[in-house]
Amino acid sequence: MACQPVATLDSLGNALVQAREFNEAVLLLRQAQRLNPQDFWINHNLALAFTSSKPAQYDEAVRYYMAAVTLRPDSPGANVRLGSALQNNGRIDEAIVYYDEAIHFDRESALAYNNRGNAWYAKQEYDKAIADCDQAIRFDPEYAAAYNNRGLIWYDKQEYDKAIADYDQAIARDPKDAGTFNYRGLCWDGKRDYDKAIADYSEAIRLDPKDAVYRYNRGLDYRLRGEYDKAIADLDAYIRSDPKDAGTFNYRGLCWKAKQEYDKAIADYSEAIRLDPKDAAAYNNRAWLWATCPDEKYRDGKKAVESATRACELTDWKDADCLGTLAAAWAEAGDFDAAVKRQEKALGLPAKDDEPKRKDFEARLTLYRAKKPYREARSAGTSD
Repeated sequence: MACQPVATLDSLGNALVQAREFNEAVLLLRQAQRLNPQDFWINHNLALAFTSSKPAQYDEAVRYYMAAVTLRPDSPGANVRLGSALQNNGRIDEAIVYYDEAIHFDRESALAYNNRGNAWYAKQEYDKAIADCDQAIRFDPEYAAAYNNRGLIWYDKQEYDKAIADYDQAIARDPKDAGTFNYRGLCWDGKRDYDKAIADYSEAIRLDPKDAVYRYNRGLDYRLRGEYDKAIADLDAYIRSDPKDAGTFNYRGLCWKAKQEYDKAIADYSEAIRLDPKDAAAYNNRAWLWATCPDEKYRDGKKAVESATRACELTDWKDADCLGTLAAAWAEAGDFDAAVKRQEKALGLPAKDDEPKRKDFEARLTLYRAKKPYREARSAGTSD
């Protein structure tokens, strides 16, 4: 193959790029570039092959896109792609410079505006990001990715209605993009419309059943709706794809607790802690079960105090729920003075507008002052 003419190597490499055989394309285009390093398209296509190879090699892509831009500095496409490679390599400010160049040479480049908007988003400069997405949509009203990206910005700003409107537009233009349904589902979650969120996650799963994140998101919503078997099935699927994610075990533990399968709940909380020894929520949930479980055989005041203390340490003794759990643990252990002390501190922390939590904390404090432990009712739901 090394004896092939440059033109042949370039043609074969480009054919492999078109066929999406990127790793093989890299091998051929490397040879072509060595023989003719001053050819714009050879450098450009070699860089494209590097960005698309598995795994992507952005350092190499930057190197060859830079060579291409040096050879043809007025190429909007090369400048955009160099910016994208730099951004994927974490070099956001440099990326913006080349997006600026692309826009300088093509004032109506929707791709350049969209990508620069992504860069501004990465820098959390949301107003600039929205302005660039607006321009991308102005120059290409059918550009689904621009609606998608602007929707993500609105989502981060918690302007869910605006985000949903953009995701609606993106879906109208690209109804097979599972990710867009997933993000619109997250917006419905933000509005606490779990039925619509579940519908969107379900469509995302239908379109891309291999992405377990969609199952995870749907599982969390099934839990909030009290459909614990469905939640567990979805969380099981996510655990199979990522068995080292502590948070998923913690959430599945909450489902087992709601189903009164306390052994399984404790096992999941403990596994979450094993995977992430700094998971305060898992320590807290395990302690709460040990302290307040309606089934006596699962209560253990000593263990509850140890687990709740660790949750408080991990939250710098500033989390009302963790302090409330520690109070319940001390009450279960029979130290009501300690329980009152911790519950009084917890009572001073909830937001003033959270009246239900305040009343719950006051009721528990009354119990502890009367030297009575708190017991969770069997029909009670779970907390996060």
